[in-house]
Amino acid sequence: MRMTSASKRVLFSAAGLAVVLIAGLFIVQAGGDNGDPAADGSPSPSESTPTPDSSPTPPSPKAQAKLAYLEQWDVYTEAVRTLKTDELDKVFADKALEVVRKEITRRRREQTPVMIDVKHDLSVKIIDATTAVVDDRYANQTTDIDPDTGELTKRYSRDLIHELYTLKKANGKWKVSAIFRQSIKPAKS
Repeated sequence: MRMTSASKRVLFSAAGLAVVLIAGLFIVQAGGDNGDPAADGSPSPSESTPTPDSSPTPPSPKAQAKLAYLEQWDVYTEAVRTLKTDELDKVFADKALEVVRKEITRRRREQTPVMIDVKHDLSVKIIDATTAVVDDRYANQTTDIDPDTGELTKRYSRDLIHELYTLKKANGKWKVSAIFRQSIKPAKS
């Protein structure tokens, strides 16, 4: 296809306009006072007033349940390491809270703190507005801790554990309410 002189003029004009616009953007980005009221460091209207499409989208119930489940692991990991039960009711409820409290109490009585390292392979299913189930097939590495020195003592072989967790939502917060162990087996080396 051959370009006519009129087509060439339109093309050159468009290219020139693009160059001017790009140069203008660079000048604006380089900034300076330029009489801009926000140049004094005060927030501009767009910074202080969120627009409807700039506000963050709240996480889905599935994402909320997953975050609550992973937070439960953080709290549990700290509890078996320190043998303290103070934070358990923030992430556990019902039967799960009772079982985990008993475990930590037993560990404290026997002076058997542990460090755990867990690698999750999980899925989350929302059953209804207040119930979720997490199916986790995780790899767990447990190491005993000397209660007096804090030194790591005995490291156990890695286990593959399959558990189902029921989470209940109350007062806007998901908590683990039941734990069902499906299987445990040594991980392949």
